[in-house]
Amino acid sequence: MKNPHAFLSEILADGKLDDAELMRVCDAITADDVLDLQDVELLIRIYVGAKSHPAEFDGLFFGVLRSVLLDDDKILPEERFYLLQMLYANHKIRKEELEFLEQLQREATEVGPEFDRMLEGARDAYERGTDVGGRPTK
Repeated sequence: MKNPHAFLSEILADGKLDDAELMRVCDAITADDVLDLQDVELLIRIYVGAKSHPAEFDGLFFGVLRSVLLDDDKILPEERFYLLQMLYANHKIRKEELEFLEQLQREATEVGPEFDRMLEGARDAYERGTDVGGRPTK
């Protein structure tokens, strides 16, 4: 992608991701036929920046992250950064986010103790109904 900043500005101009914009995002990440960390970064920025998105975005988002992050069957410390951005996007742990982290833990051959602590913190916040800062979400 020639100018990802301009693309993101245009996609997120109204703070929402609609179906037409989702198609543009799909086209952008598949344009080079390779899923990589640049695609993860783009999707994370959309995930963090969009106040709403179509339900289909979750499938794209979690699918690309899973594919790229598990490419080597490990969750490296620098990859965990993207997962933290996901969790802190709205400060609330969504069921889909927790299930995704649990899936990564099951499928990866190596995640490291930091990942385990991140997952445990997310699980605890979800079960207690608090945000990542400890405030009630309900």
